[in-house]
Amino acid sequence: FLNAVYYSVSGASQTNQIDLSTGGKRVLALSTAIYLAGGLFLALLNLEMDGSAKRRAIHLLIAALALAGIIVAYGRATYLAVALVVPALFVLLPRLRRALFSMLPICIPFILLLAIALPRVAPSVEPTLTNRVLKSNGSDVNVQWRQEAAGALWQQVHESPITGVGFGKSATFRFNGVQQTINQDPHDSFLYLLAGGGILTLCGFLLLILTFAVDAVMRLRRATDPYQRLIVLWSMATLCAFLVNAAASPVLSDPRMLLTIWAVLLLPSSIR
Repeated sequence: FLNAVYYSVSGASQTNQIDLSTGGKRVLALSTAIYLAGGLFLALLNLEMDGSAKRRAIHLLIAALALAGIIVAYGRATYLAVALVVPALFVLLPRLRRALFSMLPICIPFILLLAIALPRVAPSVEPTLTNRVLKSNGSDVNVQWRQEAAGALWQQVHESPITGVGFGKSATFRFNGVQQTINQDPHDSFLYLLAGGGILTLCGFLLLILTFAVDAVMRLRRATDPYQRLIVLWSMATLCAFLVNAAASPVLSDPRMLLTIWAVLLLPSSIR
């Protein structure tokens, strides 16, 4: 959050992918937004579990700071992940709803103050956010580029659909009359697995995710300790954020994020 404030004030960005195809400038990196989504989910789960009003206020503040960072990263895949996970948590966890409603009278003055101050302090946030959420994908240059890049990778899939052509290769295509050379992740990590490792690799990865989901649900049903439930729920929610982004970003080809995914997959196994 402090990085977001600093970059907003200085007019700089945390990433070199600054200019947005829908207008405006990105403040925080897309990878940062994914980790902030995990922080948001953890804060909400702690809000549900903690009974102290003071500690609930702290958890709510952490959630607000994480959400602010997610917003100024302007990552639509992370927006989608949050839009999927947070309502699910509210439906599945009645205590979370009650905890949030109990804190609502305290939050209203701050929400009103933010609504008044934001257009003056950071006037670009609201129109940039609106364009990112509502602008048609058909006219989005970034989406068009990804479609062309995905088409180039599909040629590798057709070349060897079962075992793939191997990882570490490149692909070329023309976009707006200019030749483009990319690696095997055209901002779609599932297509990256399919092109490099074929159906065997992609199905193996999806089977691993399915095994994780079944195991996590079983452990969640048997968990008696609230901290055990928190660990399992957080692992499932955070994995969802990574997988949603994997469909629109180079996630599985990034060693740091891949290492995080493996850690998240293993966390529920610590629950008896």
